[in-house]
Order: sequence, then structure tokens, then C-alpha cells
Amino acid sequence: MFGKERIRKRKLLTLKKKVDIINMFENGEKVNQISKNLNLSNSTHGIIAQTECALKSWCEEQAGHSLHLSQNDICTQAKIIYAELKRDYGEGAKNNSFSASKGWYLRFKRRCVSNMLTEFQEEENQEGDSDRAEATSKKDRKEANKGRNIKISVESTFSDYLKTIVEKGLYTPQTIFNVDEVGLYWKKMPENSHFKGQGQTVSGFSESKDRLTMLLGGNAAGDLKLKPLVVYRKENPKALQKKNKCGLPVIWKSNQASMSAFLFEDWFGNYFIPEVERYCYANNIPCKVLLVIDRANCHSPATLIDFDHRVRVVFLPHGDASISQPIQEISNKFTTIYTRHVFEYLVGTSRQNHNITAEDLWKEFNILDAIRLIVDSCTDINENDWKQSWKTLFPFLCNETELGTEFNSISEIIEEIISLALDLDMKVNRKDITNLLDSHNKDPTIEELIEMQEFSTNEELDVQDPLPLDAPMNIENLTQALSHIKIGL
Repeated sequence: MFGKERIRKRKLLTLKKKVDIINMFENGEKVNQISKNLNLSNSTHGIIAQTECALKSWCEEQAGHSLHLSQNDICTQAKIIYAELKRDYGEGAKNNSFSASKGWYLRFKRRCVSNMLTEFQEEENQEGDSDRAEATSKKDRKEANKGRNIKISVESTFSDYLKTIVEKGLYTPQTIFNVDEVGLYWKKMPENSHFKGQGQTVSGFSESKDRLTMLLGGNAAGDLKLKPLVVYRKENPKALQKKNKCGLPVIWKSNQASMSAFLFEDWFGNYFIPEVERYCYANNIPCKVLLVIDRANCHSPATLIDFDHRVRVVFLPHGDASISQPIQEISNKFTTIYTRHVFEYLVGTSRQNHNITAEDLWKEFNILDAIRLIVDSCTDINENDWKQSWKTLFPFLCNETELGTEFNSISEIIEEIISLALDLDMKVNRKDITNLLDSHNKDPTIEELIEMQEFSTNEELDVQDPLPLDAPMNIENLTQALSHIKIGL
């Protein structure tokens, strides 16, 4: 019986075929197409690995928006991503299957999202949730909120709670801070402009879908704007390969373009606290500060609350749309100013150099150019903008006589953008610009996450110099060739 079973033989690749694979991959062909052309089988494990990579990015995007994920949410999304990838692989993967079992989920959680587990909700596996949800008495409410860092009575408001903390702690506008993550599609134009698709690359990935995450923050006095933290999907993109990352005007990190608990804690301990210390010392005030942040999964209460006795961390109530963070208003103005700076760059540079068109400038626009405009945009948000942004959350801190009129409203900046677009012969209207600005707040789709992952793989190959076909096949060159194959497959 066993002797009749067909034994699957492992197919060995010649060195010439491996070199052919490298060349095909460098020419922009996808792995599934290469496999089909060379009659190579696609591995189920390979598809699952790509599924987990895209799923990890999706989980981090949800975490950045303070969304709680259950086991069912993650497994359902995994099946959707797997189905998309399997369809791309075609006939070679039609017999492959993936059930997103509980065992797989536990392994994925341990490998990929262990730093986000403080807020993961697995309510379908827990008993007693219905009892907690139906608690109506004051005693039941107090028991339901036990262990949370924010304990407020049903009658009081969050603003009243903050006011009590500020008064008892003797905090001032100089020592009250707010930070939050802000998404940015750094190379994106209005959909109806003739620049649409100018970021297209050989691999099929449009750079207009390339997204980064920033951490922006400052104090209520508006006189301390924290250095932006930029999280990109790649540690060493082409534009930064010969640059000293420590010398950049931003804090540069990489993590699939999303914030993680590890990155936030690293920023908190190695940048935020030392920067606040320097600020307080320079202004001759006690180093005792209040940090107000939302309940995102990358903001771990277990770590942050007792991290430093000089910093009190207060978390915003989860899911209350009526409470607006100061950074939300700042981020809206930031993305508008950034867009204006992009158009100013194209108009100004093309006028200075008549030998290059705005379209060519946009093709060459890279992540280093974006970093410079990010810093310029943060600089343009003035002290009064920061003070204005705190009015909703901290009305008791804002003295109307000290608040000046808004220098440039978002509406006025949009009009400037439209005027600059006309200088580039781009026919856009207010709705086009508004849609562009709103798109920064939207999460990438599954297709975009998959494309971004494939594009990153191609970039890894581009970083290394290809091995010439006539190169001597010594140990060093063979090692280099095999490393190309490992990345490609």
C-alpha cells in the first residue's frame, strides 16, 4: 500500500536557471509569474507568509486608530488577504488551502502582534462580558472600571476630570502635552489632475499609495513642538542610503509604516522625557508633566503609566467621538500645509530651472524631499495654532484674550493650493483638494498592502548590484547570487 504512493521529488535548479530567476525578478516580474513561466510550484507556506506580512500591517493600521481586534476579526481578515494572494498565484495555487485555525492564530499573535496585545479584545472567548455590559448600578460600574487608569463618575465629564488633575497636580500649559499618530501619503496628487499615475514604477506599485506614519506633539502653551517621529516601511530607502539617519531633521524609524508599542516606548523614554527635561530646565520650571494620549494599541498603559514618576499619563476614554484631541486639529492643518508646500516646490523649482518640467520634478520627488517638506510644514504651524487646538479638550486653560485670530485657515490654504495648481496647468477644484486631504485619514486597502509588500521586495533587490553573467563563480559571487535568490523566492 505504501509502496504505491507517489513520492514527490524535489526539483533542483541549475545555476543558470537561478540567474534567470534573478534577472526576471529584477525586470519587474512577480514571483507567481516567474513560477508559472519556469514551471515551478508555488508553496502554500510562501502564500501564508505573505498573508501574515500583509495582515501584520493591517493590524498595526487598526491599532493606530485605537480599534480593538478580536480573534474573529484577525482570522476573517487573514482569509480575505489569503484569497486575494491565492487568486494572484493562479493555477499553481488552486489546490492550496488556509483555514486560519485557532492554532495558527495563536502562533501569529505570538510572532507578529505580541506588542499590541494589551488592547486586543477576545470577547468571544471570555465569559461574563454580557454581565459587565448589563451593569447598571453605581457599584457595578465601579467594578467594571476596576483596573483602568481613568476612573470618572457617570455624572462628571472628562473635561472636569482633567481640570481636577491639572489643579491638584499644579500643571501649567507649559507642562501639559498631547501626542498622536498621523498618516501621510507623501507622494499623492488629486485624482483628477494630469499628474495621476506619475508615480508608477516597473513593478506596478504606484508611489501615490506609499504611506508613512508620523508622531506629532507639543504642549498647550504652544512654545514646545516636539521633533516629528517618522515611521516608514523601509529602513534604508534609496534616497537615504548615503545619509546619516541621526542627522535628519526628523526621528527616523521603520516598521511597515505603522507605529508599534516598542517604537512608542522607545520614543517615550529616549526622546520625550529628555526633551521635556531640557525644556523645563531652560524655562526654570519643575520637571513635572502631564501627557494626554488616546487608547491606541501602541500606547501600552502597563508600560507608560509607571515609566517615570515625573510624567503622568492620562488616556482618553475609548470610543468617545465627542472628545477631540488637539493633535487632530493640528494634523488637519498639517496635511493641508504639506500639500501647499508640495505645489510650491513644483512651481518654484520649475520656474527656476526651465530645462525641467513639473512632471519630471514629480517623478524625481523622493522620501528625502518629503521629509524636508514635513519639517517645513511643522514649522508653519505657529504657537497660536497650538493654543487654539486645545480649546475643546482644555477650555479652562484657554484665555480668549490671549488667543489671536487664525493666521491662515484651512479654507484659505486650499484656495492657495488651487491657485498654485493653475500655475501648473492642472484643472482641480476645491472638492478634488478636499478629497486628497481626506485620503490621508483612510487606511490602505488589502490590495495596497499586498502591492506595497511586493514593491518592498523589489526594492531590496535594487539595493544590491546585480551579478554579471560572466563573473567568475567563486565563493563570494556564489554567496551573493544565492542571497538574490533567497530574497526573490
